[in-house]
Amino acid sequence: MDAEKIEAFVAAGVTRVSVGVQDFNSAVQEAISREQSFETTKRIIERLRQYRIASINIDLMYGLPRQTQESVERTIMQVLDLDPDRIAIFGYAHLPKRMKHQRLMPLAALPDVFERFAQSSRLARRLVEHGYIRVGLDHFAKPGDALVSAPVARDFQGYTGDQAATLIGIGASAIGRLPHGYVQNAVAVADYERRIRNDGLATAKGLAFTDEDRMRGYVIERLMCDLAFSGAEVRRRFGAAAAAVVEEAETVIASDQHGLVIGTADGFIVTERGRPFIRSICAHFDAYLDRTSAHHAAGV
Repeated sequence: MDAEKIEAFVAAGVTRVSVGVQDFNSAVQEAISREQSFETTKRIIERLRQYRIASINIDLMYGLPRQTQESVERTIMQVLDLDPDRIAIFGYAHLPKRMKHQRLMPLAALPDVFERFAQSSRLARRLVEHGYIRVGLDHFAKPGDALVSAPVARDFQGYTGDQAATLIGIGASAIGRLPHGYVQNAVAVADYERRIRNDGLATAKGLAFTDEDRMRGYVIERLMCDLAFSGAEVRRRFGAAAAAVVEEAETVIASDQHGLVIGTADGFIVTERGRPFIRSICAHFDAYLDRTSAHHAAGV
């Protein structure tokens, strides 16, 4: 990432950059074959700011091979020194049956679910202590950032303050969202380049939305963003079809034995205790989850 590339970004109108860090611990970086020192990262961020790209996001991960609570603690303190506007914290998804390169990772070095939860909790706690506002499940932003002050949506890359109905994915394997469905570009880089060269577009497959998809997608997105379910709002938007998800919401309330949700006049809200488990709560409304044999990432 040299000055010439940054100048090209600025000329193209780029105003925000997300820097993937994952973890600064050298043992973790070696395990995931991603070496990127704190010094290198700091130098790039300083250079971006020199070229007036002032809004910086940093991506971190927990649950990586050889990660510990102590290593994520050291990483988050280094990240705070970089003073990013936003920080996203994602759980590592170990899916070797789907991603062949993950089979090379040392399986015995993966933290168990209790350690994953502890790492995630420690990262979130430190960020809140240092003044960042938690947004939805796994994003944090400084007070006054648009992600805090405006309504948010959630797309394939996380949370955004952009309410556009169309999301265009650029690059191999990128997923786009259109008002009528999802589209995905060719996964292999060579195939992606060939399609762009010959056809102008690299779309390899798509999935059209049904009316039920739109309704359930709305419910899940609002849960991920607002930590709340409103039966009245779902009925207003989707009419009689809302009856099924309203009934499912009542089941969520009735089956909760751990204080993850609190019932309201027309639905429920997710508590702070329930926030880390929001994916599992959303799964109650996913009509496809039990219809496939595909392997999925851990819910926490």
